[in-house]
Amino acid sequence: MPTRTPDHPFAPGGPVSRELLEAYAAGRCDPDQRHAVERAMEADPLLRDAMDGLHLPGAIEALRTLRPPPPGPPPPPSRGRTLLVVVGALLLGGTWLVVSPMMERPAPVAPERPLRPTMPTAPAPVEALPPMEVAEVMEAEERPANERIGHAADERHHEAMRHMVERTSIDRMEARAPDTATPPRTAPRPVPAHRPSRQLVFLHGYKLVHPDELHPYEPVLHQWQGHTPAAHADHDARNAATGQVRTMAYLPFMDAAMARFHAHDHKAALVELLFVLDQYPDDVNALFYAGLCAYNLGAYARAENFLAQAATHRIDTFDEEARWYHALTLEQLGDHAGARQAFARIAAGGGFYAERAGER
Repeated sequence: MPTRTPDHPFAPGGPVSRELLEAYAAGRCDPDQRHAVERAMEADPLLRDAMDGLHLPGAIEALRTLRPPPPGPPPPPSRGRTLLVVVGALLLGGTWLVVSPMMERPAPVAPERPLRPTMPTAPAPVEALPPMEVAEVMEAEERPANERIGHAADERHHEAMRHMVERTSIDRMEARAPDTATPPRTAPRPVPAHRPSRQLVFLHGYKLVHPDELHPYEPVLHQWQGHTPAAHADHDARNAATGQVRTMAYLPFMDAAMARFHAHDHKAALVELLFVLDQYPDDVNALFYAGLCAYNLGAYARAENFLAQAATHRIDTFDEEARWYHALTLEQLGDHAGARQAFARIAAGGGFYAERAGER
């Protein structure tokens, strides 16, 4: 039985060397070698074909000169592979350019930025107070004339000082009868951001910011028939007065309120201003003059709250005077340390009230 080997499982004997095959083709084998080659040829058709080729003239000499072919050039990379290689190289290089400087120096510490522009004379943050009711106004006691604030012609918000305020000139609106219907609202107009000059209006000798600067819509006040708000001592009573509501344009309403302030009727003026704040809580005109009225009525905690809101308002038209009156209010509240600090900040910051603050 012919034997087989692991290297040639189909061969009946051992492997046949190239030298033996050449000797067989040249006729130089002894009988045993020739028998081994022939047995291998019977078992392997490919070997038999190869031996047929070696019997051709010159085949043995040609076989000795054959060399394995050199490795050919690598196949050209595909377009997608080229793109991936380029992108990978760019990403690697970019990452190194970013990371390398960060490894060489410590990360910078971002400076803290204030939420509001630095205002060395701004009061502390305003604490929320419950809304001031009409009954509280009626119970207040008017201060003596020599203790009142906000009326002198040499105050920054007085018309006599208008040449010291950057403004756009507009004619003072004449009072007119209240409108009986709410005018239709158009698309909201943008509320202007901080700028050094704003459109102002002077009513009864006192400065106000024009409503175009304050509200995205034309402000309209919802007014009760006959407008006797003192009869409604709280919000519930006012809300119960349904069927009696009329509307009035903003400037005519404020004209009436400022007429009462000019006449030193601070209770009536404050009631009107609270009526505005009930519908427009962020109205800087009403906040500022409500603070003055509350001070002149001895309601110093209310005055401090109103004036602090006016002094830190996004509309900065009343900032200087509101900070000055806020400092005076701190004195009346007995916060002498806070008042001294406020006066020192006003004096150091310069401006209209700096000299007065330096004398306190």
